Amino acid sequence: MCSLQKTEAGFLLPEAELVLPGADAAKMLEQCDQAVLMACTLGTQFEALLRREQARDMSRAVILAACGSAWVEAGCDQVEQELARCLPNRYRTDRFSPGYGDLPLSLQPKICAALDTQRRLGLYVTESYLMNPSKSVTAIIGLSDWPQMARIRGCAYCSMRETCKLRVEENTVGIEIPQNKFLILDGAMGTVLQQRGLSPQGRPELLNLTEPELLDSVYKEYIAAGSQVIYANTFGANGLKLAKTGHSVEEVVGAAIAVAKKAAAGTGTLVALDVGPLGELLEPMGTLSFERAYDLFREWRKLVQRPART
Repeated sequence: MCSLQKTEAGFLLPEAELVLPGADAAKMLEQCDQAVLMACTLGTQFEALLRREQARDMSRAVILAACGSAWVEAGCDQVEQELARCLPNRYRTDRFSPGYGDLPLSLQPKICAALDTQRRLGLYVTESYLMNPSKSVTAIIGLSDWPQMARIRGCAYCSMRETCKLRVEENTVGIEIPQNKFLILDGAMGTVLQQRGLSPQGRPELLNLTEPELLDSVYKEYIAAGSQVIYANTFGANGLKLAKTGHSVEEVVGAAIAVAKKAAAGTGTLVALDVGPLGELLEPMGTLSFERAYDLFREWRKLVQRPART
């Protein structure tokens, strides 16, 4: 549990040496004077079970992964129940995690460091901000003397609520999605590649060039399991992360799109780009200027056009 101090850079949690930037965190915590940091994981045993199922039957693995996501969230619910029992006179905000709204994923390592999760839970964060074991959650809960309105859940909270095409009957890529129905995406490519031998320090995006057959096999397993959209393996394919690899963004992204389209050919499956974080904090929290970040993301626009239906 940490105290909260409002600063120009965001809410400071001094005990954790952590600053929560952004308008969404500010709105969530505006009536709070304390916050709780939490982490929950299903651990390495579940990770090993998931890996075995992925090797034997991808359909079963997809179902198991979905169950794992539900189980780890249920674990978080139990933490909240324990908080309510221990602090009966305090009101709680919704729990929210890096990646929600404008709260950056780059906070994951700092939260894990503050909680000493690697020693206590065996949970660590990779350079691409993937958590290992994969079925893990970190979150923040604000504490207040005043009743707190639920904010996280539902379309009303989403920053895309005014422009989201998934709320109507047809989206921008032409797939008919009736309201209250689902569009099935693939799973976490980076996590699967680590389970198949990629080191946590490795660059999954370079496999587009060196091991396209491995990516093709993963895509085909996801498609066979029911995925209607697969992501090109481009999560970390930006100029910063590729700077020391000897390969250009154009080379890596082009190869990634080609591999994914080849796997999807003739199946009716769509291919989407996966645009991840740059890996550095913007000024004033870090050294990356807004203009440099803008140019790095703008580089993608020069490389790709709106994906055609495959």
